[in-house]
Amino acid sequence: MYKEIIEQPLTIHKAYFGRILDNKIAFETLSFSKADLKKFKNIIIVGCGTSWHAASFGALMLQEIAQIPTTFEIASEFRFKNLFITEETLVIAISQSGETLDTIAAVRAAKDKKGKVLGICNVQNSLLTREADSCLFLDAGPELSVCSTKAFTSQITVLTLFSLYMAELKNRAVDVEKILFELQKIPQKIKLIFKSIDHIKKIAKKYQKFEHFFFLGRHYMYTTAMEAALKLKEISYLNANAYPAGEMKHGPLALAGDHLATVGFCANEKTYDKTLSNLIEVKARGSLILALAPENAKGIQDIADDIIWLPKTIDELSVFPSTVAGQLLAYFIAKERKTDIDKPRNLAKSVTVE
Repeated sequence: MYKEIIEQPLTIHKAYFGRILDNKIAFETLSFSKADLKKFKNIIIVGCGTSWHAASFGALMLQEIAQIPTTFEIASEFRFKNLFITEETLVIAISQSGETLDTIAAVRAAKDKKGKVLGICNVQNSLLTREADSCLFLDAGPELSVCSTKAFTSQITVLTLFSLYMAELKNRAVDVEKILFELQKIPQKIKLIFKSIDHIKKIAKKYQKFEHFFFLGRHYMYTTAMEAALKLKEISYLNANAYPAGEMKHGPLALAGDHLATVGFCANEKTYDKTLSNLIEVKARGSLILALAPENAKGIQDIADDIIWLPKTIDELSVFPSTVAGQLLAYFIAKERKTDIDKPRNLAKSVTVE
């Protein structure tokens, strides 16, 4: 897992390399024509586990940037819902292995309703690549750890590119060049996080004593909170629950206290002030606060007990540095607790049963 975390500057670069040409996006394996893509009226993104978290990011990007009605669904629930799918619906199916049976079942259900399927996958010639109408590949190389890291950041890289591609096709008023420029700086910014590894180790040593965690974020940071909480659950066996930060006062705040640690994701500028307000609510109930915040962010020092500082980027890409820092935090907590990090109990790398 550690090796695959450290590979992410390279794998993110590989996910966009050759697909950005003179500030234009081109997909070498996309078999849908531009005319085909323009016809889609709605998009549904499906996945399981980490791929579902990537789906939540993709849905937010496509809604905000391409302004296409987009939802995300857990693949195992997909078949049992009466979803609005027609020939003008694009279903994006995400699977690292391409063999996840719940996702394949969702693909078949979508095609039964005449929907078109775009796969996002890391493995050539996998089942998903054969069942989908078209496929985009991550090119991340083999991911051996059960706990997915580099596949997730490659997935959200491809989803970013696809969202921008659709925005251009739909003639949306989006600064595509700016986002592409910032995306190409992400690998270097992740390398900067690696310079804080000793600091993250110290924080992990402090927080590994807790059995219960809240992971809080808003907007793009809620996706990050979900993914970071899953990493901690998978490899340290700790009870980590992710919530949209604004939902705390609607029930989960009853759990707050000195027995619970709260990890706040604060890298989204649009929701920064609101997130700080929510962290204050939790702190007032006695919980220890660990914040992941962009460099020079104001006010967080007065609230958080500990801070992991992140290189600043635009809101649309804030998931990247926050996610990598969350992966490292989970890894070092698990290492402190001496769990089997690469092969956690009860889990398999590729889930080929329903």
